[in-house]
Amino acid sequence: MKTLPVYTPPTFDASGSVSIASLKDRHKGETAYLVGKGPSLARLRASDFGAGPVITINEAIQVVQCLGLPQQIYALQK
Repeated sequence: MKTLPVYTPPTFDASGSVSIASLKDRHKGETAYLVGKGPSLARLRASDFGAGPVITINEAIQVVQCLGLPQQIYALQK
C-alpha cells in the first residue's frame, strides 16, 4: 500500500501572506463588523453596517465588496 505524503503548510514568510501585526490598535474603540458565510449573507445590505471597519472571510468577500461600503474592509482567504 502506497502512503500519501504528509502535507506541510508553507512557513508564514513563504506563503506570501502579510502580517496583521501592523493593524493592532488601528481601529481601537470602534465597532468592527465580522462577516462570514451563512444564510444571512444573501440578505446583507450596506445599511446593515455602521462606520467601523469590516472584516470578511472566504465566500463573503465578494458579497461585501459589491456593497460599495465607504469604510475600511479587511479580507481574509483561507
